[in-house]
Amino acid sequence: MLGAWLVANAIPFFAQLLSLVAAMFMGLLAFGYPSLLYILACKKTGQRIGIPEWILLVFMLALTAFLTGVGTYSNIKVLIDNFSEYGLPFSCQTGP
Repeated sequence: MLGAWLVANAIPFFAQLLSLVAAMFMGLLAFGYPSLLYILACKKTGQRIGIPEWILLVFMLALTAFLTGVGTYSNIKVLIDNFSEYGLPFSCQTGP
């Protein structure tokens, strides 16, 4: 019970924290790693990757970098705005 209280008060914006974690890792896990592992598997087995596949793989890697960067930036901005509006954890500030 004490642990739950500490986590709830130490992380008052838990939904934004989850959004930040998702922005940092979901694009990488959904698009980045599969693309990289496919390229590595093809190199290891000596299989040739065609031009259309390379275009798709490069697009997926670029999309991963873009989504991760934009999502992380926007979530950090929201967290900073929330902390400046509501105060730090345990500060008992209730808003403007």
